[in-house]
Amino acid sequence: MPTLLVLVALASLGLLASLGLLASLGLLGALGLLGALGLLGALGALAHTQVVDNRRVFSGVRQWFDPERTESVGETPDYRFSLANERTFLAWIRTGLALIAGGLACAQFLPPLPIAHLREVIALALLVLGAVTALRAVDHWARTERAMRTGQELPASRFPAVLAIVVALGALLLVIAVLIQAIR
Repeated sequence: MPTLLVLVALASLGLLASLGLLASLGLLGALGLLGALGLLGALGALAHTQVVDNRRVFSGVRQWFDPERTESVGETPDYRFSLANERTFLAWIRTGLALIAGGLACAQFLPPLPIAHLREVIALALLVLGAVTALRAVDHWARTERAMRTGQELPASRFPAVLAIVVALGALLLVIAVLIQAIR
């Protein structure tokens, strides 16, 4: 599921690029290709997905909003582990809120930049990344809580690495944009 969210985010960047919002960066082709690959990857992931049991999906989402139901599954874990899981969840929520606040700050307080629509692209990217981070946080909390209660292996998470790579690529794109602007 997190991989699909990343692919959808890449597809969104490609759509923004194809709308011409990033054309002045000279990166339109690269971002358009990246977005198209992301969209194709998302569609391919959907095409190769096995039949989804909607009851299982909805029970997973229901677990987000109905913690009493979680308590009826498995054994109650040591409260210290549950509290640690909750602290991790809250840390990811703070990260998502910080990204959203950064996106709103870019949209409202950054002056118009010399590169057309760069401010809006930065704001949108931060807002989308913040929303994905918050959704990922609640999903990971619920899966970890369930794994602790049922005595299963804790779920692996690639999201921190993916988030770091996305932030680094965003910073690299901004460095390229600044260099392009300096050359002009």
